[in-house]
This record gives sequence, C-alpha cells and structure tokens, in this order.
Amino acid sequence: MRKSRNLSQADMTGHGFELRNYQRLESGRHSPSLFTLHRLAIIFDCEVKDLFS
Repeated sequence: MRKSRNLSQADMTGHGFELRNYQRLESGRHSPSLFTLHRLAIIFDCEVKDLFS
C-alpha cells in the first residue's frame, strides 16, 4: 500500500514512525497494535481491513 502511494519507508518517519520500527512492521517481524493499524489507515486513507488485503 505504501508503494502504491509513492511513499518510501523513510517517508513514514514524517508520519511519526521510527524507520527501524516501520521496517519491522512491513517485513512482518513485528505485529502492529490496533493503534498503529488505525494510524496507518489514516495515512493511507483507507479502512483498517484494507491493510490486510
């Protein structure tokens, strides 16, 4: 989803994520909290359920 919006992982730091933590989320090495899922849905302008497709 991030790539389809032409955002880099580094761009996510501008949305309050630490780069290393975001990389862990994206690679599946860390499970996001509900709060993080909500933040991502706002950033990507989608529903939380869309993050799983």
